[in-house]
Amino acid sequence: MKNDLDKDFVMSILKNGGFQVDTISELPEYKTPDLKVTLPKGVVLLEVKSKENDLQLRDLLESPKGALLHYNVSIIETVLRDGYRQIRDFPGRSDADFSLIWFITRKIGGATILVNPAAKLLLYGIESLEGRMIDGDVFDPVDCYFFNESFFFKRKELDGVVLYNTQSVELCLNPFSPRHNAFSDTKIAAFFHEHYVIVSTKELVAAGNCFIADCNNSRQDKNGTVRHIKRKYGLDQVNINRYYYVNVPVD
Repeated sequence: MKNDLDKDFVMSILKNGGFQVDTISELPEYKTPDLKVTLPKGVVLLEVKSKENDLQLRDLLESPKGALLHYNVSIIETVLRDGYRQIRDFPGRSDADFSLIWFITRKIGGATILVNPAAKLLLYGIESLEGRMIDGDVFDPVDCYFFNESFFFKRKELDGVVLYNTQSVELCLNPFSPRHNAFSDTKIAAFFHEHYVIVSTKELVAAGNCFIADCNNSRQDKNGTVRHIKRKYGLDQVNINRYYYVNVPVD
């Protein structure tokens, strides 16, 4: 059942930002997006999702000292996929409408602190790389976007996902959306630029802050993706970093 408090919370943020926001009535025969945001040019269909608990974190905290956790994003993917389908399958949607998921990854006091970074890795298929350039210089860990399978790549009709928690608010833009440029120029994107953070691969590339794996090979072929990255960025050696969470109780 939809948590109306989450929907009302998001609506209040947008209305305080000067947006015209209306609720979309739920119908018994199909699920609907939660909100309709009317912009000067266009409409945004918005679905609100949230994560109330995190069994992986709970299991880690209850495990023996020194236990490791490699976070599994499948549950997060299910939440986001359901939100996407509610927008995609909405009969009142037109091809010109923008689509946005607002994902509340952590509420005040919530034990879901690992969800936000895991969701961002999932959206962009990010992998951390480090190694050595052809000229011999060593490069420190760099995020490589689309190294792994990306939620955005598989769902090009989704324009973005807001990752909201008690510490940060980010609007993650989908560079594969056919409306990417138009959505980037909307009032709602400007709102996030002014008050929060926008994650744009175009801006990251322009600033030289990431690698982009834009090859056509299967993302199951890690070696093929590494070869592409080497050629594209002039790298001699590439190491893939694997990060784990460790249970280290504080006495």
